[in-house]
Order: sequence, then structure tokens, then C-alpha cells
Amino acid sequence: MTAEIESRSITSEELKNFWNHSLTYHLYRDLIEELTVLGKTTGFEQTDEKVSATKLNIYRMNRVEKTFMLNHLMQNELTLLPHPLKWLVISEGWCGDCAQILPALQKIAEASNGRIDMKIILRDENPDLMNAFLTNGTRSVPKLICMDDSFHVLAAWGPRPEFARNLVIRLKSNPATAPLFKEELHKWYAKDRSQTVEEEIAQMLMLVRGMQVAIN
Repeated sequence: MTAEIESRSITSEELKNFWNHSLTYHLYRDLIEELTVLGKTTGFEQTDEKVSATKLNIYRMNRVEKTFMLNHLMQNELTLLPHPLKWLVISEGWCGDCAQILPALQKIAEASNGRIDMKIILRDENPDLMNAFLTNGTRSVPKLICMDDSFHVLAAWGPRPEFARNLVIRLKSNPATAPLFKEELHKWYAKDRSQTVEEEIAQMLMLVRGMQVAIN
């Protein structure tokens, strides 16, 4: 499970400001679709490859939204949360991992009966935030920042489940399979149907719940 915090060099006041300038999931979806109509995508690097990836990601997000199912472990963790949480997710529209994961996170937040409020913020437009939550020194997304109501960071997760991370490492390490890693990664996401994401997020919530109970 990738739920560690790599950097704490950001204040709760700064996080509150980022939160106030972030998007709801539905506004994020609308933005992506509007940009693709214009032949654009999010981020500073506008290439045909990224625009095409963004169009494909819309279909991926639609699929996850339709197929996601909340498991019993997640239902239990959501019920047991002692205090409300804020989820701020760093993302970009062209990112395939974001397309596979964000809809699942949104479904979890929706099922929390108001215990989890989720918003999305763009990576390239917010480098200070991204640089505070690097993954092995890289600006990989999505990155979920889990905070309490006072914008204190409790945990961070991302950019992909542990199994997917290991799959990519293994495929990239072999010259014969390296060119196919994106295709194989998304095949895995489709087959997994968000189960691994849900399991890891449930584990994160379990840790967060323990922290909140200990503090109070």
C-alpha cells in the first residue's frame, strides 16, 4: 500500500488555499470534456498524443463510473470514520492512471454520507503543492492527500496501486515488454475493476481512523 507522506513542507493554511481553488469531480469532468472539444487537454504541454490520451480517458472514466462496486470492507470503514475528511487529489486529464482511479475515489466519497469531501486540483498549475507530495522524487499523479477538517495532512496515497506499480516496473525492465507497458497496465485496471484501489484506500482509512481516535 502506498499511503506514506513523502514531504511535510507545506502548511495547513497553504493546503486550505489550494482546496479553495480546486474543482469538484463533476467540474473536473466537465473541464476535460470541454477541452477535448477544443482539441486541448489540461497541463502546459499540449501535444496530439496527450489530447488523444485525454479523449480515451473520458471513456475509461465512464467505464469505471458504471462498473465500480463498493465492497463490504470499504462500507465498514466509511461507517466507522469518527470525523470528516477532506480528499484533495492532484491530477491531469491526460493521465491514464488518473482516469482509472479518480472515478473510484469519487464513488467512495459519495458513499461516505458526507464524511469525505473530495476535490481535484491540476498538477501543472500548482507546482508547489505537487512538489510537497512527490513519489520517489517524481511528480507522479494521481496523488490523494487525505486531510482533516483543519487541513492537517493525515495520509497520502498514489500514484497507483502497489500491484500496478510492480507490474509497470517489471514490464519496463524487459526490452521486449517495455513498449507494451501502458497497454498491459490498462488491461489490468479493466480486469481488476477498481478492487485493488478500493482495498488500499480502505487500509488507508483504517490507519487514519486509528490516528483520529488516538488524537481524541
